[in-house]
Amino acid sequence: MHIGYIIIGHGEYSVGMFDAINLILGAQNNIKALTFEINESPDELYSKIIQSIDELNCDYYIIFTDILGGTPYNTAALIAEKDPRIEVITGANLPMLLEAILRRDTTTDLNLLKKIIIENAINGIKINSELIKKSYCETNNVDNEGI
Repeated sequence: MHIGYIIIGHGEYSVGMFDAINLILGAQNNIKALTFEINESPDELYSKIIQSIDELNCDYYIIFTDILGGTPYNTAALIAEKDPRIEVITGANLPMLLEAILRRDTTTDLNLLKKIIIENAINGIKINSELIKKSYCETNNVDNEGI
């Protein structure tokens, strides 16, 4: 099962994510970053997504978008409605994308892969002060509530 990934966001968001992925994991296959610029129409973005799908030529696709309800999400969702090989996941962040890339060759169940991706995205969001507090409590065998 070959899974292609397309990252789409407002402005250069997707390009920044793509660059970070390549910095951390090295160059990756079957992944594209598309921008949605202020002077672009939804129809132009639609065409870019279709072109990327054709170029990637995979069995399945996950399109990652920046925000629910934005033009990148809405446009990708329109395409996904017509093609059962495509899933759209919104709220893309770097932990989510890294996990998706690292797992796509070892996870053969697309539904499980989507679940893992979402769980990793959620688990990747932390508040530093709470991490420090937890670490202190574990190191000093102190009840978390007493701090």
